[in-house]
Amino acid sequence: MKFIAINTSTSLCSVSLYENSNFETLEEKNAKDHTVFLGEYTHDLLKGKPESIDFLAVSVGPGSYAGIRTGVSFCKGLSLALKKPIIPVNNFDCMQDLLNITGKYYLTIYSHKNFVYKQFYKGNEKISSAKCIEVNQLNDYPIYGCNLEHILDEKDFHQIELSSQQIGKYALKYYDKLIEKDINRVKPIYIEM
Repeated sequence: MKFIAINTSTSLCSVSLYENSNFETLEEKNAKDHTVFLGEYTHDLLKGKPESIDFLAVSVGPGSYAGIRTGVSFCKGLSLALKKPIIPVNNFDCMQDLLNITGKYYLTIYSHKNFVYKQFYKGNEKISSAKCIEVNQLNDYPIYGCNLEHILDEKDFHQIELSSQQIGKYALKYYDKLIEKDINRVKPIYIEM
């Protein structure tokens, strides 16, 4: 399979091309405007042959409202133009799939100021809904997260990288379960405070 994977749900603008069991990735850290990089990176990776891909994978959130909107809209447009399906990937599901933990823990993604998007888990089961809360409300359990270095000391959490490669690996692993041919069913996950 050959596909493009995109994650613009954090300050990282990350685009990967998967082909022959390898990822080639272009990224911009601390991207203020994902639209500046997303089209260019996708074009460069596809080398002018977008029709050669089998599908697109995209993070649908939770995360940055503007980033998610940019990534999902871009994927929908490309999907429509190329007549290719989309694999929508929930960030928390992708992050949890990287872990092998039996106890209770938080998965988190930095939001803004001292706020995070969080979901509470026991093993691989969600035991709460996703919410946006102040980071000081997380207590008693280990914290695994993305971009938390903005508000927590490194000793207080376990970093999880959330790039387009992780999105792509998750999409490939759960392809049959997640494939969506109707782009109108691909919905962003926006979490309000």
